[in-house]
Amino acid sequence: MPRESKYRVDLSWQGDTTKDYDRSFSLTAPLKQAIQGSTDPVFKGDAAKWNPEEFLLAAVSSCHMLSYLHLAAKAGILVTEYTDSPTGVLTLAEGKGKMTKVTLNPVVKLTDISRLEEAKELHGKAHEQCFIANSVSVPIQINPDVIVSIKAP
Repeated sequence: MPRESKYRVDLSWQGDTTKDYDRSFSLTAPLKQAIQGSTDPVFKGDAAKWNPEEFLLAAVSSCHMLSYLHLAAKAGILVTEYTDSPTGVLTLAEGKGKMTKVTLNPVVKLTDISRLEEAKELHGKAHEQCFIANSVSVPIQINPDVIVSIKAP
C-alpha cells in the first residue's frame, strides 16, 4: 500500500492589480520562517527576492543532494562536502512559459579514492530516487564532479 506524506504552504499577496502592481508575495509553512518571493525582474519583479523559477531549481537541486547523501551513507561512502550551482532555462513562446532545461552541477568531496567511481555512479541512482525529479516534466541534466580530498597528517 502506498504511503503518503502531505505538505502545506501558505501563500499571501496584498495590493491592487493596477498596471504596475507589486508582484511580491510571502510563503510560509507551519513552524517555518517566511520566504519573500516575487517574479523575475524581466516580468517587473523584485530582483532581491526569490522567484518561482529559482524555487524550482532549489527544489530539484536539494532533492538530488539529499537522495545522493542518503545513498552515499547507505553505501558507506564518506562525503565531506557537497555543493551545487544549478541552472535553468525558461522558454517563452506564444504567451506561455515553460522550464525547458535544468542542469545540476554537483561537486562532491570524499576522502577515499578507492570509492571515486562508485561515488560518481550514485548520481544516476539519486536522480532516479529524487521525489522532485520524478514529479516534474522538465529534462534534468546532471554534470557531477567528484573530488577526492585527502588531508595531510
